[in-house]
Amino acid sequence: MAISYVKLFLDWKEETALLSSDEKGRLIDAIIDYANGVESPEKELSGNEAFLFPVFRLKVDRAAAAYRTKIENAKKGGAPKGNQNAAKQPKTTKNNKEKEEEKEKEEEKITKEMGVSAARNEKGFEEFWGAYPRKTGKGEAYKCYNARLKDGWSPEELLQAARNYAQETARRHTEPQYIKHPKTFLSADTPFTDFLPQRGVPEQQRFDEECPFAEWE
Repeated sequence: MAISYVKLFLDWKEETALLSSDEKGRLIDAIIDYANGVESPEKELSGNEAFLFPVFRLKVDRAAAAYRTKIENAKKGGAPKGNQNAAKQPKTTKNNKEKEEEKEKEEEKITKEMGVSAARNEKGFEEFWGAYPRKTGKGEAYKCYNARLKDGWSPEELLQAARNYAQETARRHTEPQYIKHPKTFLSADTPFTDFLPQRGVPEQQRFDEECPFAEWE
């Protein structure tokens, strides 16, 4: 018989403290989908909840494994004769206990690292948002920002691109309606790279004569 529930661990409240209500909802939905056998539900996660999904998935896997063990023991007839309490109180060897403690420590470590990463991403986005010349669609922009971080772009690069684009729009006196939406600037087509030095190219070869950014910090 397959497990028909997902354990909701009390420490999840603390681990998800930095997430918005929408991010928490998407995370729980993804965990339920995963428990129901949906393949790679984390691909639908677009915010900071994506960083916590692996930790929560590990807990779900462990709970499911414990459930399967319990069912298998029941099928085998439970405890040996003369020891009717053994099924109720399974023995835990010292080695198993140590392994369990190590798993819990590793899980706690990963959770803390994920929380720090999420907080760092949020701070980086606020810096990007403050520098960007058009303030519209903040939620969508945040999703795109996190997507680009997953692609390997750093917060420093995205911030630099925003500052350089702001400088160009100011220099050209670009009217607000012609400034790119933040979500467009951070889209998968990476238009922001037009305002960054090319990776691996010597600085003197990075720009043509029309580029207004001759000097870089």
